[in-house]
Amino acid sequence: MILLEIFLTLFGIGLLAFGGGYVIVPLLQSEALTRGWFESVYEFAHLVGLAQITPGPLGINIAAYTGHAVAGPLGAIAAVLGLLAPSFILILLVCLFLRKFYEHRLTQAALSGIRPVTIGLIASAGITFILMSLPLGGLSDTRGILAMTAIFAVALGLSFAKKMNPIWIILICAALGILLY
Repeated sequence: MILLEIFLTLFGIGLLAFGGGYVIVPLLQSEALTRGWFESVYEFAHLVGLAQITPGPLGINIAAYTGHAVAGPLGAIAAVLGLLAPSFILILLVCLFLRKFYEHRLTQAALSGIRPVTIGLIASAGITFILMSLPLGGLSDTRGILAMTAIFAVALGLSFAKKMNPIWIILICAALGILLY
């Protein structure tokens, strides 16, 4: 029964996941906490962090880790299949009716509506990451906030000004996190 619940939950999220892996973060967080799959947002945040450092598409990794945390290996399979099924079905339908489907005015109108929603969901994921990364003391933990702000500034500087490889940025920021916090 839990496997069906995992599949159907991720299927529903897969229907709304236009824009990539970051779009499913707030959707899955809300569903997982509502269903009691995780005890706190911090537990989910750790899972998202693990999914980000694991090779592969972020959305698939988050789905797999969530399913595994809830129901083991079969839960991971159910979650990934649930997340991928809507896209697979949609691509099959699009391939069947590609020319008529894409040129239809309703399709163009739907795509025009989906774009701003996708931007909003990605922005929501960014805000969620910021809130999840706050130290356990919240905004009252001044030292933690200053350390995070400094690390964020270093990451931005290395990324934009120096065009440094992201792997080096991650390693440098991890070392700074250990030193500062």
